[in-house]
Amino acid sequence: MLEQRITRETLDARIRSEAELLAQQFKGIYSPETVSLNVWESMDRFKDARILDFLPLLMRRYSEDRLSVQYQLPEGATLDELSVLYVCTHNAGRSQMAALLTESLSKGRVRASSAGSAPSDVVNPVAVQAMKEIGIDMTEAVPKPLTDQMVVDADVVVTMGCGEACPVIITRCTATGP
Repeated sequence: MLEQRITRETLDARIRSEAELLAQQFKGIYSPETVSLNVWESMDRFKDARILDFLPLLMRRYSEDRLSVQYQLPEGATLDELSVLYVCTHNAGRSQMAALLTESLSKGRVRASSAGSAPSDVVNPVAVQAMKEIGIDMTEAVPKPLTDQMVVDADVVVTMGCGEACPVIITRCTATGP
């Protein structure tokens, strides 16, 4: 069995620190309390994690994705970005690649994220290598669990053909134009 290298107190302090960094990143969009609540709610998805060393970083990335997808433009603002959520079973290859390719090819006009109905522990190294070959760095990608809120908040949801584990979802699309 793997030995945990950090204490629960240290883990909590590191997660609070990551929440503070996210609060700065989303300053003016979300209150620090909202960001903190999002981080601690996200912790529940990883309550069975066995190795805690990387959990604070994973929580930050997962919460950052959730907060980015949840962001809605203020009333009267124009929609310059479309948000797309790619869903597959393990979120370890296809959906991760699709999200990064979407962002790259749209030159930042489309916000893309990905999640899995039964996320893997790691991203497939073959996918990381394939993306590297076309100049897209995927080394920081981590599998993320799918939440209902991620689906609700996305403008478009694309399932990656994984059958019943990723049911067909019909959602709104608020973007106009090319």
